[in-house]
Amino acid sequence: MSRLRSSFMVLLLSAAGLGLVAHATQAPASSPEAAFAKGKHAYEAGDYVTAKPLLEDASKGGKADAMALMGDMYHGGENVPQDDKLAMRWYEAAAQRGSAYAMMRIGTLFSWGHGVVRDSAMAHRWFQEAAARGNALAMYNLGVDYEQGFGVKGDLCLALAWYRKSAAAQEPNGFRAVGAMYESGSCVEKNLNMARQNYKKAISLGDEAAKDRLADLDRPPPPPVTQDRNACDEYCRHNKDLAEGARFMNWAKQNGSW
Repeated sequence: MSRLRSSFMVLLLSAAGLGLVAHATQAPASSPEAAFAKGKHAYEAGDYVTAKPLLEDASKGGKADAMALMGDMYHGGENVPQDDKLAMRWYEAAAQRGSAYAMMRIGTLFSWGHGVVRDSAMAHRWFQEAAARGNALAMYNLGVDYEQGFGVKGDLCLALAWYRKSAAAQEPNGFRAVGAMYESGSCVEKNLNMARQNYKKAISLGDEAAKDRLADLDRPPPPPVTQDRNACDEYCRHNKDLAEGARFMNWAKQNGSW
């Protein structure tokens, strides 16, 4: 971790040389806080034309959150040419000033190889830095690393521990991942009720993927293979999942028993 921290100053000087961080003589027109508040509001409203100069102004005043949003703009190509290398430089400048969000985003870029050579071990280190500063999504990403063995030795129990920390910080991905661990019985006793509770909590926080997990969990098991049309009729009549009922009827037709 010391290598990461010792590199921060180099990253900052690089950013300054590229004009991402202004010299003291380039004072912003308004306070960095005011410019950031207005820029963030415009950014969240999708008004990137208005947001960009305000966020640049706040960045010149040393506002780390503004630098991180500038990184998001270049990563997403929002009113600027899409450029992950430039996004990385903005994130690095923000990370130097302690932005846990920017550290998490740097880890994400290393994880996917966007703007940099893909490096799962380096991604994991950045997720650790961000998680240590309370970033809930970084905690979830550490869980993924341990579950899948990305950049570290796989360990389902460590994965579950990080997913739980993420969920405790109200990260919807964390609740969904904890639910999946209960559903599969990974490093925890299989418990479909606990899986269901965690999926519902993730859904309440806006997680769409958890809806599919919950639907799969509650879907009735498929009927036994049968040539009995009456059995098919009975199943299709009582099965609440019409799509599954239709699938079984189609199977019966294709096999000559309809």
